[in-house]
Amino acid sequence: TAPSTVGGAGAPTSALDVGAAPGTDAYSPVDGTVVGIEHVVLNGRRHGQRIDVQPAGAPSLVVSISRVRADPSLDVGTAVTASTTKLGQLLDFSKVEKQ
Repeated sequence: TAPSTVGGAGAPTSALDVGAAPGTDAYSPVDGTVVGIEHVVLNGRRHGQRIDVQPAGAPSLVVSISRVRADPSLDVGTAVTASTTKLGQLLDFSKVEKQ
């Protein structure tokens, strides 16, 4: 029989898009450590940051949170707690990104 395609197939990475209004506070989805804060660059201009968090319970993974204005208190090495540590605020990309 042919392999099942229920649930799809693809690269060993995955994404979950969670929507909220621009300006909404974004909190860490996992307990872990900030391992990267990078600018998001579109058309040569900076538009917020991407924050990479290494989960405490899965050190071989990295969770990336993008389209945010990073909280100024965050640095690489900052410990974060799920649902408690504010990572930043969501940004509106509708004027710089097209579907």
